[in-house]
Amino acid sequence: MKLTFLVTCFNQQEMISKTIDSLINQTQRNDYQILISDDMSTDNSFNYLVENYQNKYSNIKVISTTKKLMVGNNRNNLIENCDSDYAMFIDGDDVQSDKLVEKIFESIKTKKSVYHLKGFKELWDYDHIEVKYAKDYENVFLYVFQTKILKEMKFNTTLQIGEDFLFSIQYYELLNNQPGIIDYYYLLNRQSVNISLTKNGKLIDRLNLEKKLLEYLIPFEHTNPIVNGKINQKKIDIINFSILTKEPIVKIYISTKNIRIKHKISYFLYLTTKYTYTTYLYHKLLVKKIGFKI
Repeated sequence: MKLTFLVTCFNQQEMISKTIDSLINQTQRNDYQILISDDMSTDNSFNYLVENYQNKYSNIKVISTTKKLMVGNNRNNLIENCDSDYAMFIDGDDVQSDKLVEKIFESIKTKKSVYHLKGFKELWDYDHIEVKYAKDYENVFLYVFQTKILKEMKFNTTLQIGEDFLFSIQYYELLNNQPGIIDYYYLLNRQSVNISLTKNGKLIDRLNLEKKLLEYLIPFEHTNPIVNGKINQKKIDIINFSILTKEPIVKIYISTKNIRIKHKISYFLYLTTKYTYTTYLYHKLLVKKIGFKI
């Protein structure tokens, strides 16, 4: 088998079918499989996936953890059960285009140890916003890994956020050559990311998790200057996020029950940290577009 899509799942019964369907309905339909690891979902996700996908498609396998693992360990579980030449992580709510497998197969003919997608498109569906970024070594979803090298790595199991950043940086360090480039942009459902983030006022929880990641990154140095720059930028982003949580807009975020407003504030905060705090005053102008005064 040439390729395996590694998909994590936890309580995603309502949305994961669109992701799996997109991976099934590819222009290139041979020589790849879909491996899904369910992390003890409480919404019947496992049974749903078995009945509607594993029992109907020979190239789909659904496995379940025996105890709650969290995302890092669940990805490690997928790696342990992967037996193809190459592997790629797909999030359980990210719907991909039908050209993904075709584009991957066109590239892996060169037999490099790792390949990198051209970048990703972030989809903010509530306002039909699409943000396109160039390749970024910190995002685990942008890699197509050679499985034998992938099995030498492990995701951090103590972090709830940023474990993919650490994994990608360490993986890049193992490479002896530049990754091959795949002519495809990963489609990232940023709205669903913010749904999970904004439920029950979890913005401050995220800040605490980001600070925990910062503790890992402060002593971390890398021999590659490009990767070291990414690490330093990540440190700055976390510090900026910490500053922004003290702004009045966050008080609005915490007090409102309107999920649409929460999404828009999350997008605003994301932009300000993405482009560093020096552009904060400029991005304050965005607030006018979402109906607030600061």
